[in-house]
Amino acid sequence: MKKIYFMTAAASVAAAAAGTAVILVSARTKSDTDMRYQEAVVEYKTLSDGKLQARGVIEQKFDSDISALVNVEGVQDSQMDSALLGLQVSEVLVSAGQQVKRGTPLFRATPDSVDTVRSILQKEAVDAARNCSALRDLQKQTRLLVAQQYDSAVMDGRYADMLCAEQCAELERRADDAKTAVEDKQNQINENLLELAQAQQELAKAQKFLREAQAAVSESYDNRYDNAYYYTVYENTRESALNMTGQLQEKVKSLTEKNEQLLYEADEAVRTYHQVLLDTEKEKLAARMDCDMAACHSETAQQWREVQTAYLENDLQDAQDDYLSKLQNLRAFDAETARGRVVSDSSGTVAEVVIAPGDCVQQNDTIVIMYGRERTDAGEEKAVLCVPEKAVFREGDRAYVRLRTEDGNVVERAVRTGFTDGAHTEIVEGASAGDVVLVAAQ
Repeated sequence: MKKIYFMTAAASVAAAAAGTAVILVSARTKSDTDMRYQEAVVEYKTLSDGKLQARGVIEQKFDSDISALVNVEGVQDSQMDSALLGLQVSEVLVSAGQQVKRGTPLFRATPDSVDTVRSILQKEAVDAARNCSALRDLQKQTRLLVAQQYDSAVMDGRYADMLCAEQCAELERRADDAKTAVEDKQNQINENLLELAQAQQELAKAQKFLREAQAAVSESYDNRYDNAYYYTVYENTRESALNMTGQLQEKVKSLTEKNEQLLYEADEAVRTYHQVLLDTEKEKLAARMDCDMAACHSETAQQWREVQTAYLENDLQDAQDDYLSKLQNLRAFDAETARGRVVSDSSGTVAEVVIAPGDCVQQNDTIVIMYGRERTDAGEEKAVLCVPEKAVFREGDRAYVRLRTEDGNVVERAVRTGFTDGAHTEIVEGASAGDVVLVAAQ
């Protein structure tokens, strides 16, 4: 943007406005290159340091950053140009040389450009408000769920020991059942072994009786016809002994096979028992860990509850801050464009109007350039060495005046300045009373 400093026109207007006498100026006008100067004498004047202070160039800029305020992603294509270009000037309300006060309208914006930007800002504020409302509803639901979890943790902590004792008792019962199964199998084996031993003894007796009966039959075989009765008795006895021996042999065989099966089942029962003992210890440890965890959760339930809900507060606070920011943007825009007019935020005399009808104004665009007047409390009046303010020019932080020497040459000299009353500037160092300075002519 242009930064134009019209010192002469505004300075003469400021001097008249300040109501102070102008230093005696020679009627002679000299030509130095293409610039016209008037001569003025450095002399003592009585100035006031508290009437119209801080005279300087002010660039009145447009403060609202429309492109930053507006969420471009939410802008429709038909609104995009207006949102990005800013406000379109329909009428300029000030002119050069005009004195303005804070709040004076500087230009009027077209209703379409104002309405477009305002509608977007208003929509963003409404969307932010809806987001706050949605987060509040989410907070209610989440808080209810967290409260239920909190109550559950407290209840679990209260009954953790009892639940752990019940679980461990059930595990002990399961281990006892496995142990009982091992003992039952061992008892069955013992009973079967006893029965097998008895059957083996009976088999031995039957086999002995069978041998005796076979011997008797053999002895009476030759006389079987003469002594048929005894032969028949011996033969029947042998057959009975043979049948008994066969039955006992089958019984011994069956009991032996049963004993083998019982031994296998006993081994399985023992392995099962050992596995149950191992699983029982593991599950007891897990139950105790769960018990300790429940007790810990019960003790820290409130802290955990706060942790779970802390992010809700943060999210809602961020949403509320965003809403307030959007609302502030809307209000700032309304304040900046009251009744479609952009107003001045400073007081002073207009040196140049930079904008023109049809221009589009964005943040930091210069609207007008003016010389400011910032009133202060009444100050001390004193006689100081001074020159007309428009005789002082500056480069950075350094101040200079142009002096005409006795031989007619123009030289620049660095000076140190003091306060100003708006028309004259105090010379603290660098020039003396009676020196002739050059003042740029209007």
